[in-house]
Amino acid sequence: MDSKYEETTSNLLGQYLISKKMEYPRTARFANKLCVVNLEHRGYFAHEHSRRMKAVFRSHNVMSANLNESSANSISSRVETEKFQILLSDSHAQRQINRMLQLSNYSIVEFEKSMLDFLSKENGEDDLWMQQLKESKLHLLFALSAIQDLMSWGSTLNVLESQLWLGKTKDLINRNENSENLREAMTSLKSSEISYFAPITSASALEMLREGELRLELVSPKNNETSDLFRQGVTTWSMPYRGREGRSARFILWIIKNGVKHPVGIMEVGDDAPYSPLRDLTLGFSIPDKESKLNSKMRNRLFELRKAIIPDDLPIDPTLELDEFTVAWNYLSLGDKSVRDRYTDPSVRKRLSYLNRIYHGEFALSSDERWNEKDIGAAVRAIKDVTLNRVHTEVVICGALPPFGNLLGGKLVAMMMNHPLVRATLDRDIGVLLAGSFDKFKIEQWLPRFGPLLTTTKGLFPNHSTQYNRVRIPIGEGSAKLQKLGLTQGQTMSHISDRTMSFAVEINSRMGDKGVSREYGSGGAKRQRILQSAARHVGIDANALYADVTRPVYGCLFLSNSQGVVLGGESPEWKDDGMPAQTANEYETVALSLWREKWFGIAESRHRNMSI
Repeated sequence: MDSKYEETTSNLLGQYLISKKMEYPRTARFANKLCVVNLEHRGYFAHEHSRRMKAVFRSHNVMSANLNESSANSISSRVETEKFQILLSDSHAQRQINRMLQLSNYSIVEFEKSMLDFLSKENGEDDLWMQQLKESKLHLLFALSAIQDLMSWGSTLNVLESQLWLGKTKDLINRNENSENLREAMTSLKSSEISYFAPITSASALEMLREGELRLELVSPKNNETSDLFRQGVTTWSMPYRGREGRSARFILWIIKNGVKHPVGIMEVGDDAPYSPLRDLTLGFSIPDKESKLNSKMRNRLFELRKAIIPDDLPIDPTLELDEFTVAWNYLSLGDKSVRDRYTDPSVRKRLSYLNRIYHGEFALSSDERWNEKDIGAAVRAIKDVTLNRVHTEVVICGALPPFGNLLGGKLVAMMMNHPLVRATLDRDIGVLLAGSFDKFKIEQWLPRFGPLLTTTKGLFPNHSTQYNRVRIPIGEGSAKLQKLGLTQGQTMSHISDRTMSFAVEINSRMGDKGVSREYGSGGAKRQRILQSAARHVGIDANALYADVTRPVYGCLFLSNSQGVVLGGESPEWKDDGMPAQTANEYETVALSLWREKWFGIAESRHRNMSI
């Protein structure tokens, strides 16, 4: 091999890919200054060869090459790293990045300094500055800001053939040794200083936990005291708080003794992300076995769901019996998406899409000969879309406030997940999206009205959460363990800074109809979709923006027949018969008793150790 570059390429792609040797211009030194000879010629060949390698890097997880001399002995060379080329669609913006690399002598350390310096100088103060940015500079700022965010979470930069590549080594990001780095990176994203401080001493807090009573309170926007307390409380969190786009409910857990009350902690519940395999599998949103007795119940349930679809302006009557509906559906060729797309009214297209999934699932379940997993799976997803927010709650904020945190108050707050007030948050209107496709009265009759069957939450950092470890959730007079369901796939963008998000929002607004709508009712996960859309528009692989932090998912299932309830419309078989009828006061008494039995002694020991 004539160069280190060719050696590296051989390791990555195999000797057979370098049958035709390519020569690259060398750099020459004059008067202690580095001068790049024939850069344009070099860039042309590098780009041509890079294009051939691009598919390999994007399609596979490759062994991390020692492309950066400073990391030649790094442990990252022994684990799998996913690579993403930074090749912007705006040619002027890409030339700016190339120029920064050249001036940095292709040193990643120097490039990082140059990138930070550029971002600090181009940090506008208002919307007008943002709106006046030229397209190329906006693209450049978004790309550099996103790169900086990703690097703070453990991603790396490398230079290959004069091109910039972003590397993400998931194994390294999620090692326990990296938790402190993640904590610091998360804290740096916070936009406000801590504004809540302990109102009592640790000794007084321990005494209240020993003799006081619990009360969970729903935070009302009209109640300034509780609203301000919650707002100040979230400033103590490591993770930045950005609020919720969907429906949510906030709670404060009080400890009361002799008429004096102090907040133990805060909790917020809301709608979970649409995609969550661990949650869906636990709830039973999965294809039943072919021989399962649930299939006939599911077919009947699909028929009832089909009849609930609003018939206005549809070319077919959704209430027809299956055989008649099949004849009409086939006659109109509505199984063909191109035919359904001819209907210009978005509401009609949406309802036809629902009909397509529901009908084909119903048809596949009507006999053994028609049974097929693809259509039944699509029908399961249709049921999930309609049902999920009536059977599941996600706890998005859960923890103790000072000084109760050191006294294991976080576990006590976590035990409120099945509280009657929390369960009541699911007793709500069907929402705008469902109301546009389904008859309100019929769908209300069809939807489950039992409160959450499953409550889940996630740890902040990879692999495990000490707060949720060995926590038991009251269920009637008994309790159930808060189980670790598994790990997320790391497909979150909570690590992306507000600065990067502001650039993404401006890019999205300039895309017009091609951008992501920010109107209520236009779909969830708007922040993530806007970031992905902006990344694709700029020329960055949207997958590169994921944090890849595999956070632990914990959940408590309150019944034994969840699949029968969500797919077949069965009545729930609760793990404790007294659970649905339990009052708030009864629940709080059981929770506090369980906590004292399991954790009070440890809290006392912690307090003594802190006092030494």
